[in-house]
Amino acid sequence: MKTGLKIWVSLLMLFTSMACAFVQNMIFPPTLDLEPGSSTSIPVINPEPITCTDDDCLQACLSRLEDVLQTRPFDSVENPIYEAQGAEFNLVIYKVDGDQITDPATLYVPSEYYKYQEDTDSHLRVWEFYVAMIPPALRAVVDEFVIFTDGSEGDLAAWVRPSATNDGFWQVGIDLLDSEYPPYLADTLVHETAHLLTLNTSQVPSEQDYYPYDEEQGKFLYCEQYAGGGACSFPDSYMNLFYQKFWKGSYGEWWKLSQEAQDTKTFDEYLQVMEGFYDQHSDWFINSYAATNVEEDIAESFAYFALQPKPSGTSIYEQKVAFFYDFPELVKYRQQIIEGLCSYIR
Repeated sequence: MKTGLKIWVSLLMLFTSMACAFVQNMIFPPTLDLEPGSSTSIPVINPEPITCTDDDCLQACLSRLEDVLQTRPFDSVENPIYEAQGAEFNLVIYKVDGDQITDPATLYVPSEYYKYQEDTDSHLRVWEFYVAMIPPALRAVVDEFVIFTDGSEGDLAAWVRPSATNDGFWQVGIDLLDSEYPPYLADTLVHETAHLLTLNTSQVPSEQDYYPYDEEQGKFLYCEQYAGGGACSFPDSYMNLFYQKFWKGSYGEWWKLSQEAQDTKTFDEYLQVMEGFYDQHSDWFINSYAATNVEEDIAESFAYFALQPKPSGTSIYEQKVAFFYDFPELVKYRQQIIEGLCSYIR
């Protein structure tokens, strides 16, 4: 069965991703307090790992997620102008050192945001869950952890972006105020991790050349592979293999619609146009967000693969989920994700 529809968010550049809400206030082992600007390393206290080798175990974990991972809503921004505009502020940037976050850099923000910026305990709890659930190999390209917010009503909930200073590495950003939906925490973490998995430099080279899509010829110029965002992916990359199998024949149709959407004047109008692609092909996608583009489709499909039982049907969206089972390394990551999740909520 398909998962529930997600909140639509802005369609940004290829290497920017947003997903579901995160949980910041959960039941975790005690953590150390850290003053803003401190360079002290923060140890991560993980629960004992357990073995959870089947889907029945996974579903038992997921069914308990909301009960065990408690949340408390954050206070509002208390500035109606910021709230109405969805003003976005980066609050704290942490350096990532393996399983630890260090050297928090507090950024300038209006005074209404100090309470979020100084809530180190919430920052650490989200990071610890991320470390426990996501295998080290999938976090190896992350060198900065960013706490941000665009308010409780904003469009952004999380993102991954290439590092501006460290080629081949990435930032992971989390909106601290999007904290009211515990069941989506695991899905969000895996979704964002899927972008790291499919867009890192072993999959898509960080080259400066640009490979545009030619609508008349129905292909990317000078690149036989997928070149979303203009970068030509490697032939054996997950992204290219996914594109060749599920998107190549319909990419031209999606491309025309995306060009039409970009000419709209408001975000709502943009969403209405792009929603049309999902409406015409709803049996192709896990949900409407997956129809946004190839990058979001593969990320949503991977999250379903990691956190749901193997589908038994033959629909296209189920074939997309089954696609990942052809890669032993991804099946292993799935197992590690399940065990990490269950170690927290058994």
